[in-house]
Amino acid sequence: MRSWIMKKYIVLTDEGYTYEPDGKDIENLQVLGIAEGANEDEAIDNLLKENPWIKSTSFKSIMCLEVMGDFKNARAVEGIEQGNKNKA
Repeated sequence: MRSWIMKKYIVLTDEGYTYEPDGKDIENLQVLGIAEGANEDEAIDNLLKENPWIKSTSFKSIMCLEVMGDFKNARAVEGIEQGNKNKA
């Protein structure tokens, strides 16, 4: 019996549109979900099984990135200003 290490991935798309708070279009990635799998393909398969609504959308391009570390340690950054995006 093989023991697989399950990794956590964030699944994204670069299709679609999002907006800044003032209503201007902004180019960025949209998060479709977070899934676990032994590899990227398995994580995407698991996400689609757990979220069948994704298949009914018009997204054609999705990608995933392995999440390193724990979201519990993530910090929110407030007060991002033009030209000084690293302000904490």
